[in-house]
Formats: sequence, C-alpha cells, structure tokens
Amino acid sequence: MNLSDFVFFALVAVLSLFAGLVTQRGSLCAVAAIEEVIQKKRWTRFNSFLHCSGWSMLLLGAFQYLGYSHPLLEAGGLNVIPGHDWILPIFGGALFGVGATINGSCAFGTVARLGSGDLSFALTLAAIAAGYGTLEFTLDTQPIASLSSNQQDNAAATWLLRAGLALMALLNLRELIHLRAWRAHVWSHGVWHPALAVWALMLCNISLLMLAGQWPGITTPISGYGAISWLVLVLLIAGAVLGGVTAERFSIVPIAVRPALRRVVGGYMMGVAVAIVPGGNTRLILVDLPSLHWHGAQAYAAMVIAIAVSLIFAGWFRKIQSEEK
Repeated sequence: MNLSDFVFFALVAVLSLFAGLVTQRGSLCAVAAIEEVIQKKRWTRFNSFLHCSGWSMLLLGAFQYLGYSHPLLEAGGLNVIPGHDWILPIFGGALFGVGATINGSCAFGTVARLGSGDLSFALTLAAIAAGYGTLEFTLDTQPIASLSSNQQDNAAATWLLRAGLALMALLNLRELIHLRAWRAHVWSHGVWHPALAVWALMLCNISLLMLAGQWPGITTPISGYGAISWLVLVLLIAGAVLGGVTAERFSIVPIAVRPALRRVVGGYMMGVAVAIVPGGNTRLILVDLPSLHWHGAQAYAAMVIAIAVSLIFAGWFRKIQSEEK
C-alpha cells in the first residue's frame, strides 16, 4: 500500500467513525422527529433534516464548481427499475415510511439505536439488504433523467427551490451561532442539539460520497458488497457504538422475539422501498432533495405522510387496547 492509498483509507475510516458517532449523539431519526411533532408540537428535529439538505446543496455545489462530481448528481445517472414513473417514488416513499414505523426507526435511527446497544437493530440492517436485493438483483435497472437535468425548462422553479434550500442552511447557521458551536464544550454533551448533529453529519456523508464514490446509505444498502462499502458500514456502526459508550448511553439489549419480528418486517419493507424509489431517507435528504431530483421530493413527502399516519393509527390502536383492559 502506497502513501496515497493509506491517506485515502485513513480519511474514509475517520469520516465513517465520526458519521456513526454523530448519528448516535444527535439521536437523528425521522420517525422520532415526526412523533415529536405529533405529540409535543416541536419541529426542531424535523426541520433539522431540511437544514441538512440546504447545507448539502451548498457543499455539493462547491464540489461541482471545483470539478468534482458523482454519477448520482448527473443527468441519466439515476438507475431505476423498469416502468418507473411518478407513482413509484410515492409508493416507495410511503412503503419506506410504514416500514420505518414498524421497525421503530429510520435508517439514521437504526444506526443510532444499534450504537446504544439494542442488538435487534442489526436484524434491520440485514433485512434492508435482503429487501433491496429482492428487487435490485432480480430486475434490470435503467438510467433516467431527473429535474436537475432539465434546468433550462424549469429555470424559475429551480432557482426558487435553490433559494428555499439556501434559506434552510442560513436558518441552521443562525442556530449554530446561537449555540456557539465553535466552543468545544458544546460538543462534549452526551446528546447533541439537532442543529449541530445534522451539520456534522452532512459534512461527513457528502465527503464520504465524493471520496469513496459508493457507500451504504446513499448509493445502495451495501453497494456491490465492495471492500469500501463494508469498511464504511463496519466503521459507521463502530462510531455509533463509540458515541453511545462515551455518552454513557450504551447498554446491551438482547434480541427478543417481538422486537426481532418488527425489525425484520420493517427492515425488509424499507429495503424494497429503497430499490423502488430509489433511495432511503439518508439519500433523499443528503443527495436527492439538494440535487432537485423530482422523484426525491415525491418520495420524501410520501415517507413523511406515511410515518405520520402510521404513528397516529398506532396511537389510536394502543388507546383502544388500553381501554379494553
């Protein structure tokens, strides 16, 4: 191994570890964020994901300006299953949302919960890979263009969306200044403010995408099962565990039957949805929304609505059960 290879793997390792730690410390989870909106009318965690998309747009734009890009960001770089049209991203997004609710966490939350010692969430990762493989490796995918490839025809809408995402980044910057994020003690807390967590997560994930090319969470659950994908996945989980241990939030929770069934069923649904959309909430937030991929906006909206509806119905069901007892 020469020096350049060593530096490359060292950067990938450090970014992967830190991304896992950030996910755990920030308690980032779409399901938890939407549940917080429904139950407590608090939008801080939910809005932080949109702030993340705003920063991602700016960082991806900076990379492209410097001459660095990625196939996911180019016209025709999006591979989808045959017959892909407007209905599939909506169906896939809704399926992902229902699956995440059954699982108890989205993709972010699964890593965070595993990092806290809940071993059943390891089954979620395996089920996501199995669900994704069911469609991806049995159906031939084909490239399509996206909204970002038709910017001349949608100039007004494109600039309006970009302005909105830039505003999200500015709102996050205001929160970072208010929190005095440049002070070390702000980052020493066991639980990080969502504004801190999403900014750090965006920086790690986009840097990993541009550096490693393909890695779990954005391209595929386990991208081609290559060495880099496995390295990132293992270190991502290790970083989450490190975050849990250092924050004194790590406690081994053995795998029980009922949670295991929820993880397998929910994870499998999430994996199938990732192949249909294509992409899960990690990719939607970090790549598709910032890149103005129309399918990403459809899928993300459907996912949010599906999670909200599922949580409301689950609450009603629990209430009926308690009244019967």
